Amino acid sequence: MNFELTEERQMLQDTLRRFLADKYDVKTRNAILESDEGMSTDIWTQLAELGVLGALFTEDDGGFGGAGFDIAVVFEELGRAGVVEPILETCLLAGGLVAALGNETQKGLLESIIGGETRLALAHGEPRSRYDLNRVETTIENGKISGHKSMVMGAPNADHVIISARESGGVDDQEGISLFLVSTSDLDMRSTPVMGGGMAADIYLDGMAITDDMRLGPIGGVFAYLETVYAAATTAICALDPVRIRLLFWRFSWRRWPGARELEA
Repeated sequence: MNFELTEERQMLQDTLRRFLADKYDVKTRNAILESDEGMSTDIWTQLAELGVLGALFTEDDGGFGGAGFDIAVVFEELGRAGVVEPILETCLLAGGLVAALGNETQKGLLESIIGGETRLALAHGEPRSRYDLNRVETTIENGKISGHKSMVMGAPNADHVIISARESGGVDDQEGISLFLVSTSDLDMRSTPVMGGGMAADIYLDGMAITDDMRLGPIGGVFAYLETVYAAATTAICALDPVRIRLLFWRFSWRRWPGARELEA
């Protein structure tokens, strides 16, 4: 098993570490935490210009990375500096689903995500989901979606939110879950700051109409894709704590997320 970084990844790590050491000191972070937005648009834009967001997407999606080591390198440095901007939510969770499932129009968002102009969030967790990815009570009936998504990280600062909803099956079935890409301007959200940084929102869906252009991926067949992006996100969270990254990474992520298997080499 070889954990040595390639030249390109070493350059990414060095560049990001220098940038954060210069731009993301304790005073700056505290000011961001105390702001109404809970993030810095200026920092976000600069991270995009440095290529940090692009490192989390494959070349086919307009980036230059997207593999396990790329995620680990980026998030280890973000964790070292205590960065609270919603990079995981935009790039790995919601962005990963758009890259995997989006039609031509939806995938057009990837360029603006990588460029720092667009932010996304994934609304999947619910008050009674108990962290089970397959438990979805939000439903669609007669073209209308109803339910409650809880603590959607990054939603208050997102332009679009991906919402999961059940179109068939029982509440705990893996089959029958669908995804929809919705503008945040159409949503009833109640925002709250999160301990440790960032913003989240509860989203209340009361018969919101769903149109064909909102659908992301196949009808009732997205569970495997949700597993994949959550495994990538788990990899990122592990990397935020460099001391435990190897143990936690191998205990969970690599078996579920094909992109992580390059670490076997």
